[in-house]
Amino acid sequence: MIGGSAAVTVTGVSAGTAHAAVPASPGVTYTNTIAEQRADLHIFKHTDGYYYFTATVPAYDRIVLRRATTIQGLSSATETTI
Repeated sequence: MIGGSAAVTVTGVSAGTAHAAVPASPGVTYTNTIAEQRADLHIFKHTDGYYYFTATVPAYDRIVLRRATTIQGLSSATETTI
């Protein structure tokens, strides 16, 4: 409306706050296929052709490093504490 005011009525909304119904969803479990019991993962492919994997251990008191020529190979690569 030009030069006037229009009143709008909205139901289900109070004091400017709208709440949408959120459907319940089941919890999701993820299994890391590269390294069990590791957190803060980082994988980097270096120009030398190797994939480098770093992560923290469950005690969060050290960082480990693995190296392999394939991402899949990181799961069985020897782990070194750095």
